[in-house]
Amino acid sequence: MVINTREVDGRTIYIIDEAISKEGIDDFYKFINSLSYTKKEQSDEDDQYPIFSVNFHANKFEEQTEVGSLGKELLEKLRSKEYSLYRAYINMCHYGDVEYPHLDCESDEDDITVLYYANKDWHYTWGGETQFYESHEAVMGVTPRPGRYVVFDGNIEHMGTIPTRICNTSRYTLAMKYSRVKKADDE
Repeated sequence: MVINTREVDGRTIYIIDEAISKEGIDDFYKFINSLSYTKKEQSDEDDQYPIFSVNFHANKFEEQTEVGSLGKELLEKLRSKEYSLYRAYINMCHYGDVEYPHLDCESDEDDITVLYYANKDWHYTWGGETQFYESHEAVMGVTPRPGRYVVFDGNIEHMGTIPTRICNTSRYTLAMKYSRVKKADDE
């Protein structure tokens, strides 16, 4: 496993490669290609251009898939607080779709997002990076390398960019969203 870190707006973004085997990447890709997607995922309530997605039952996904259980393990390894998965879904986008910069939680919340890039093959010329912003300025992009995980604070502004015209496949990104489990002694 290879873990790299980057700072955005003073917060750490973890980029994890080689956490899952080639066989695991291929198996999950085969699984997601068997699903029925609906065009309903929006960046926010004003988004008039939803993209195709599939929602999973959060607890079952975490317990019954290697990708989900590994996402939880990575979060536990990288963060000292306890978190609970409240949403897991996969987005499928194509050249011509529309995405917008957004937050995954309110700016005063401390939710965590774990992304998993679910394609079994990807060429960097196909685009599709996850772009991160500081003060509405793009400051970092993460290439959707197969099997890569990205762990970041849900209140960092970001956007999944659209594949380029030369990309002849769907771009699949799994998002697992976690909220912090509050303890009685938390302030």
